[in-house]
This record gives sequence, structure tokens and C-alpha cells, in this order.
Amino acid sequence: MPDEGYLHSAPTSTEQGTSSPEAVPTPRLSPLGGNQPLIPTAEKIFPTLESASKDFPVRDSNTLSVHNIFPDQSDQSKPLGFLMFGALSFIFLLIVSAFGVVYAIGYDYIGIDNPKMEQNIAHFIQNFSFMPKTADFLLEKSALAHMDLRQHSFDISLESSHPSLTSRLSTSSAVIKFTGSADYAQSQNPQISFVAIGKNINLDGVIANDNLFFRSHSLLPGFSYIPLQDWVRYDLIKHVNTLQDKLSEHKDQSVVDGLATLVSSMLLDEKVIKESTVTEEILDGTNVYLLHFEPNPSLIDYLGLETASKLKYSSPGFRPTNYITKVTLDIWVNKANYLIHQLILTGKANYDQNTQKQTTDERLVIKLGNYHQPVNIQPPSSATEYDQLLIQAPSASPASSTQTSY
Repeated sequence: MPDEGYLHSAPTSTEQGTSSPEAVPTPRLSPLGGNQPLIPTAEKIFPTLESASKDFPVRDSNTLSVHNIFPDQSDQSKPLGFLMFGALSFIFLLIVSAFGVVYAIGYDYIGIDNPKMEQNIAHFIQNFSFMPKTADFLLEKSALAHMDLRQHSFDISLESSHPSLTSRLSTSSAVIKFTGSADYAQSQNPQISFVAIGKNINLDGVIANDNLFFRSHSLLPGFSYIPLQDWVRYDLIKHVNTLQDKLSEHKDQSVVDGLATLVSSMLLDEKVIKESTVTEEILDGTNVYLLHFEPNPSLIDYLGLETASKLKYSSPGFRPTNYITKVTLDIWVNKANYLIHQLILTGKANYDQNTQKQTTDERLVIKLGNYHQPVNIQPPSSATEYDQLLIQAPSASPASSTQTSY
């Protein structure tokens, strides 16, 4: 049976002869009549390849993208984009300009007529940990931190080539180290305990209730005639009262607070600030700020005369640089709490104004630690009066000395 939908044509003749009939597929005619085939041929649908390409444009598959599907609307958003960019740029420039002005005020590049506002701006901008610190800001923050400090430990080293010390200690340079603790919880009654060690020196000491208690574990050179193996009491009240009178500007403060205020006012002097520099470093594994101050001779005279005036000291022709020169001060301040970590003061002192040959090197090193840690300082229960000890010294013995209980 021939396939449905196709008709077979009759045998055809060729020049070579008669060939066998072959089935030639012919489109099935439409049942509706006529000569139209049931299934349209390609020629009917696309008469030519050119017309097909016009009706259905063929695109390269590699060019297919979001832009082929969604028309480009960038031209419509360009004006809005420029406006947004301009607005953001203006805001950014405004912020940068404002920060620049604040920075300039905070670091004294420009000034305003309101010192209090200048200080507030400086404190605001320098309070950020990543911002550099000025000498006045660092000293003010440290002074405030020490006002709240009531307990700490200390290590003090005093080195001097003063002839009176070197001759007594039989050494070319006297070095005395003090180690101890301090408690300022009662500002009117500070308590300090220490041990002093050096060549031919081994002392225990306690300061409490306006008294200095001390005893020596070895005979001090030049004092071997005085028995100091037991506790001795030296009354400080006369010296405290004298110092309090000299600190009359701070009568409402204790001697300790008055001295601290005096030192702070000296360090915060405008002339001192201008000659000071601040850097950052690591000391003993601690991140610190280093304040360096090296005054010239005129500034040494200025500070010396200012201090003498505040302490009510006057002497005709007094000039500090006649007694001390080449002063340097380095203060390391803890970055975390603004408390002093270490202080070194050096200078050359002259003790003979006539010959100028007694110039000596002086060096003071102070290290603080154990901030706010409780300390227990107990003065001795009994001690020998120092004045009485001196009176009895030529024939004194510990048994014959007067003992006073406390």
C-alpha cells in the first residue's frame, strides 16, 4: 500500500529508455479542493531566503545581552546622575573643609577670640586615639589623671657627682635608689614607705603624720657616731608649715596638691609648651607618649625666677643659670590612662660661683607603676627622737636613747 498522502506518478521515459516506475512524493491536496497542498511548502512560507531574513532577522548569538532585551535608558538618567554626583561632592568638600578648620584651631595653626572654645576644640579633636597630641593637651590630661591617683609604687634613682656626696661615699658618682609605695588617700596626711639603697647606704624609711621615720642597716659614712640601727623620728611639721606658708597661693590645698599645682603651672607655661615636642614610642612594653623639653638659658632663668617668686624667695642678683645649665626633661606618659610612666631630669649644677670649677652632673629618674593598687603603710610603733639623739650622740647608745611610742 502506498503511503497515504502521496500519489505515484506513471512511468517516465528518458533518452536511454524506459525506466521503472519510482515513487515520487507529491504533497497531499487539501480536502477543501483546489490545487493547494494540505501542508504548505517552504516556498509558500518563505518564497526566498532574502524574504525570510527580512521577516525574521537573524542575530549573532554572541550579541545577546540584557541590553538586547531591555532598551538602554542611560540617556534618560544622565542628568540625575550628574546632580547626585555634584551634591555628594559638595557635601564631601564641605566636611573636609570643616575638618580642616577644626584641625587648624585644635593645633594652634589659626586662632579665634574665644580661648575656652579653642581648648574645647583641641580636646575634642585630640581625644581621638589616632590623632597626634600637643604638649599642652598631654600635660593637661596627665595632670587630671594624677588628681585621681591615690596609690602607686615608685622607683627613684638619684645620681650626682656633688663633692660632698662623693667624698662621703668614697665614689666618683653617688647613686641612690629609692623603692617604695605611696598613698595619698588622705591628702593632708600622705603616707610613703621606701627603701634607700646605694654604696654604703641601706635605709628603711616611712613618712606619715608629718614625721619621717628611718633606720639604717649599715653605718652611714660621716654619721658613724650616731646610732641609727633603730627607728629614728624626724619631725617634718616645721618644714611642712614653712612650705605651706610659701605656697600661700594654694592655702586651700595640701602641701602635696599645692606642689603638684605649682609644677603643673610651670609645665603648662606657654613658653614651655612652645619648646616641647611630643612623639610616640614603646617603653618597657608599654605604649607611651614622650614629651621632650630642653630649655635654652633664657628660658631656664625665666622659669627659675617665676618659681622663686611663687615660693617667696628673693635674692639680689639671683640668676638660675649661675647654678644650673643644660637642663633636659623627658616625660613618658602612658597612652592608656595618661599617667606618668617614667620621668628623667638631667642637668649640670654649679656649686662654686667663684671658681666655676665645681660643675657636677645631676640625673633624676622616676618610674611609677601599680596605679590604684592598695598599699599598707604602717609607721613604727616607737622611735628615738632625732634631736634628742643628736644631743646624746657623743656618749649615746641605743639603750640610753629616749624612745617615744606612737
